Amino acid sequence: MDATSDTTSDRTSSTNDSTRNMTSPRSRTRTYDAEGSVLKYWIDRLQGLCAGPTDIEAIREATKTLGRTTQLFFESRQRYLDSLPEEERDPAIMEFDELIDKLQTTQLQADELLATAETSSSAEITQPPATKNNNRKTNSTRPIPKLPTFDGEILQFKAFWDQFSAAVHRREDLEDVTKFVHLRSCLAGAALHAISGVTTAVENYPAVVQLLHDRFYRVSDILDAHILKIFSVTKEVVKGKEGLLALHDKLYGPLLELKAIGRDLDTAVSGFRMALPQLVSQLPKNIQSRWKGQCGKSAEEPTSQTFLDFLAEQARCAVDLVQSTQGKRISSPHA
Repeated sequence: MDATSDTTSDRTSSTNDSTRNMTSPRSRTRTYDAEGSVLKYWIDRLQGLCAGPTDIEAIREATKTLGRTTQLFFESRQRYLDSLPEEERDPAIMEFDELIDKLQTTQLQADELLATAETSSSAEITQPPATKNNNRKTNSTRPIPKLPTFDGEILQFKAFWDQFSAAVHRREDLEDVTKFVHLRSCLAGAALHAISGVTTAVENYPAVVQLLHDRFYRVSDILDAHILKIFSVTKEVVKGKEGLLALHDKLYGPLLELKAIGRDLDTAVSGFRMALPQLVSQLPKNIQSRWKGQCGKSAEEPTSQTFLDFLAEQARCAVDLVQSTQGKRISSPHA
């Protein structure tokens, strides 16, 4: 098994080293194909181990290597998709989805064997023989449904996470590395970029879950987005049944979502807090970023006085900058 482990390490590391600096579209394609071939090899290798005589240590090592290989493949896949013309992306995504389905099925088989071995070993020591098969981890055959993709849109995170949590995250029969593989396969855009530098490993899964919640489920940002959505409802006079129903539907969703996060507009949001997103949107982009950064450092809800103090401070900074610039112009020699 040591020889196999050396081969796996060489195969993975050589692919990584040889493709790290490739940047052209053709190179990205070669990188994607190479990483895909390595991933297919390790999927087939793990499938063979799961189907043959049970070698728990070999399955465990192959699972770890498959996790590392999967990370490299996801990274090259994103670069590859970015380099493709729009009309060629759908076939590439379909091919990718088929490979990921095979990966997830194989990973689940391996997890079940590892869980069964662990349970059996524990049962031999602590349980009488009649109870060995009672552990819930030994009989896990429940499939994982098709999961949505999350691309970083903060208003979609709660719906995504509720589905992912029910289908994968809360399952006790799955190893964390398998949950990580499923989670990474569901991410795209800004969400995938947020974890692009994190290795697909057991110990990293809880930290990645926390990172995604910290980045895409900030209650203050969600509140701002829903308030702006409410204020963006058409200002035209509503006419007839269809118009009234349309207005109802446009308001119902955001109001319901705000109740779900404990920010019912009738009872839990002040008048100023309702106006704040509109006020912030009037500021220059760089000042908006500073305000967002200041709010992110405080656990308290911003008040009208907080916002006024912020505006006064930004005004002082702007005056100081103008005076400094004028002073430099005066002191500069003119021919």
